[in-house]
Amino acid sequence: MRLHIFRLGPQLRRDIKECRYTVWELLQIKEKLAAEVEKRQRSFRRAALLTVGITAALLAMTYAAAGAGGVFWFTCAAVGALALLALAVSWSACIGFVRYQFDRAVRQAYPGYEAMLCFKDN
Repeated sequence: MRLHIFRLGPQLRRDIKECRYTVWELLQIKEKLAAEVEKRQRSFRRAALLTVGITAALLAMTYAAAGAGGVFWFTCAAVGALALLALAVSWSACIGFVRYQFDRAVRQAYPGYEAMLCFKDN
């Protein structure tokens, strides 16, 4: 199994760091990235809701089979922790890393335009 990480292309990142783009061109690049990130965020929300739904169904079946003893609560905690970890890793791989790379390259090459070019919620 191979995990795909959504990241900036090496040439694009190098060109940003070498200031080969105008501010206008960088705004256009950011808009394209923002559109892709928004599409991925919608898909991630759907996947997260599906994960929560399946987890709740499995825990309900565990409760029906085993009752509310110590094993059930341990299972709830373990499954919840694993689900949160999986969602955090997935978010980082499909959304977070590309925003981090873009913002870092912009901060290095265009320090005066950080507020305009960087993603706001980083």
